[in-house]
Amino acid sequence: VARNIASSFATVHEHGHVVGDVNQNSFMVGRDSKVVLIDSDSFQINANGTLHLCEVGVSHFTPPELQTLSSFVGFERTENHDNFGLALLIFHVLFGGRHPYSGVPLISDAGNALETDITHFRYAYASDNQRRGLKPPPRSIPLSMLPSDVEAMFQQAFTESGVATGRPTAKAW
Repeated sequence: VARNIASSFATVHEHGHVVGDVNQNSFMVGRDSKVVLIDSDSFQINANGTLHLCEVGVSHFTPPELQTLSSFVGFERTENHDNFGLALLIFHVLFGGRHPYSGVPLISDAGNALETDITHFRYAYASDNQRRGLKPPPRSIPLSMLPSDVEAMFQQAFTESGVATGRPTAKAW
């Protein structure tokens, strides 16, 4: 399912478009694990040089660098923004719906608001999660159960390096 979600995003990106309003209601999964993207009226479409922006979004799927925007009106999104949401969807699939920025607070201002934890890159499963201020919830699936390259992709997607050098692409997943 995760691979098929990524493949759907890759197809959108290959055509020069952006999903934009990425969230858990962005797709449907068939009995055969095929994925269909839905809610496409909010895609950011580049049609013959005219850009039709996606002006909506779900805060807990919004990347850290966009969390402080008061509105998406007039804002041009990028594939890298989609790649954050895609990584979140894949994380949800692999970890039973858990959010990577939700966990046990290790500092006083962590764990109060998901949007704040996203803004501050408090990825609970990060290799340096003690510094970030969140650790995984009790009895959660350990990240170490994944192949090391997938673990590294989540680290890239959910930390500052994803903004600086780019998050894993849909094709990479």
